[in-house]
Amino acid sequence: MHVLIVGQSTSGKSNLCKAWANDQDSVIVYDPLKSTGWPIHALKFSDPEKFLRHMVTAQSAHVYIDEAMTLWEYDYKRANKILYNRRHQGLLVYVIGQRATMILPHARNQCSKVFAFKQNLADAQSLAGDYNPEVIECNRLAKGEFIAADTFSAERYRLDYTNFPPSPILQE
Repeated sequence: MHVLIVGQSTSGKSNLCKAWANDQDSVIVYDPLKSTGWPIHALKFSDPEKFLRHMVTAQSAHVYIDEAMTLWEYDYKRANKILYNRRHQGLLVYVIGQRATMILPHARNQCSKVFAFKQNLADAQSLAGDYNPEVIECNRLAKGEFIAADTFSAERYRLDYTNFPPSPILQE
């Protein structure tokens, strides 16, 4: 099961991913912006070529692809293979982007779950069509709020910013 995580800048998606990654043992990160906050134990890549070469043999890891559009723009065929073929080697991929429609439909469709932070109406409609009608409400979310959904259910959550890093999920 791969996961799509989308939200406007400063909506909370990176905080959620970094909090999750800190609780996981084997973590691989593609982050072309070289942002801080990823766990020290994570294997981090900012160069798309080096990341894609490493992914050919990677096994049993949580893989965070931040600014995912940049990887697909670099080489969409090899980026797609990570989602299509590599799950059999124990890779759980988190595809992270600002807008749902910036992630190619065939990449979005490989993700069985979405964590939708604040989106504009067009992106919210696209996500509602791909996952669950209740995701349409993500265009009204505040910072740190998100809707977690698959095709069967949807729940609204918010990040707990009283501690840092934020607690990954608090149900409203």
